[in-house]
Amino acid sequence: MQNYSQIIPIGMVEIEKWSANGKGPIERTAIPNLVVNSGRVLMRDFILGLLPQASGISYHAWGTGSAIPTATNTALQYETGRKLGSPSGDGYYATFSTFYDTTEANGTAYEQGLFAQSGAAYRSANSGILVARVTGQVSKANTQNMRVNWRILIASATGS
Repeated sequence: MQNYSQIIPIGMVEIEKWSANGKGPIERTAIPNLVVNSGRVLMRDFILGLLPQASGISYHAWGTGSAIPTATNTALQYETGRKLGSPSGDGYYATFSTFYDTTEANGTAYEQGLFAQSGAAYRSANSGILVARVTGQVSKANTQNMRVNWRILIASATGS
């Protein structure tokens, strides 16, 4: 018998909102999400050393699509905006944090995505490599700040 282990990426989006005067947070939400096939391939290519320079996971995007996420998604259904976030690591978690002040991302989003850079087009809507996607209503007013922490746990399962 051989022992083997599997690397299983598990995603969670944590959203915190607070008033513009800094009081809060007034709301916290955690939403499990799907790490899609293109995100898993990106992780495989990283392990194999096949990624071009500057191809890290870095953009949080939002949109108005409501289709249930599937493993074969490669983009958001109807992307309406995206912003560069900041990566960090802690234990087996990779966290990608994006801060929105009172002038950004106002309104209601029904889908969110985490994107890796791919060539020069990653700043544009519907570009880059979709790593994970989630649906669920998130509303933000112009009187609120918001932080989106997209966490991916690199969990393992061992078998024989």
